[in-house]
Amino acid sequence: MDHLFVGEQGLHDLYLYMLEMKNSYSEFMGDDRFLQEIQLPPELCYTMEYIKLLAHCGVGKNSKTEAIASEKFSLDEVIQNMELADFCYPFKTGLVYFMDSIYFDVEKDVTDENIEKLKKFISIMCNDLERFLEV
Repeated sequence: MDHLFVGEQGLHDLYLYMLEMKNSYSEFMGDDRFLQEIQLPPELCYTMEYIKLLAHCGVGKNSKTEAIASEKFSLDEVIQNMELADFCYPFKTGLVYFMDSIYFDVEKDVTDENIEKLKKFISIMCNDLERFLEV
């Protein structure tokens, strides 16, 4: 098991973690006591660290390790994770770091198809930033 939220089962698992967090958030907002923060499921925390570790493969001129990381976590899968992650910004932060290291800061040519996918990723980020400004 790779512990990334990929494929149909992986995306379903991420969806369930997001539902669990939304329920925790609802309880958090309805509680009169002050709580430090919403607890992230340990599996999600592990995956976040794994994504950060994979992102380190792109630091420097490591085209071979960048290729390995991009094979483990494709651009489509990263976008699907961003869309499902909703308000889980610690998870999204790891995805942004991964995208920067593995897909944006590269010295190889990017296909037109991937440029469109990168634009979609940026659009998701812009939507998140707009939500921040609404608060």
